[in-house]
Amino acid sequence: MATETTATGEAVVAGEAAAAGGEAATGLSFHPMEQFLISPLFGDGPIYWYTPTNVTLWMALTVLAVAGLMLLGTRSRAVVPSRLQSVAELAYGFVYKMIEDVTGKDGLKYFPSVLTLFESWVSVLSYTLQIYFDFSGYSDM
Repeated sequence: MATETTATGEAVVAGEAAAAGGEAATGLSFHPMEQFLISPLFGDGPIYWYTPTNVTLWMALTVLAVAGLMLLGTRSRAVVPSRLQSVAELAYGFVYKMIEDVTGKDGLKYFPSVLTLFESWVSVLSYTLQIYFDFSGYSDM
């Protein structure tokens, strides 16, 4: 703990020094739950179904990151894949096999649509895990 010396020469803890100097000790300068507020990106008006919010921004960034991984990973297709190409092929193969197991060979014609939906659900899942881990971290304090 940080200690400070008062005018009389005695050592006190930093929080007590602020209280002794007439200032109140405040603790956290932010509320931990503020990060979960859904707020519009532009302005402070009401949120409608078409209002771009901070959550839609993060979902869009996740979809762009997965799409970028797929595009950059497959731009120079080689027999011996690079690391990025290997990660892209693993993600593609995971979704492809999952759809084949659930729907069979006849359902593979819907694979492009499901891959896009899968990217959207990955972004929703990542936001959900962020909330879970933040609550878990604060409850363990």
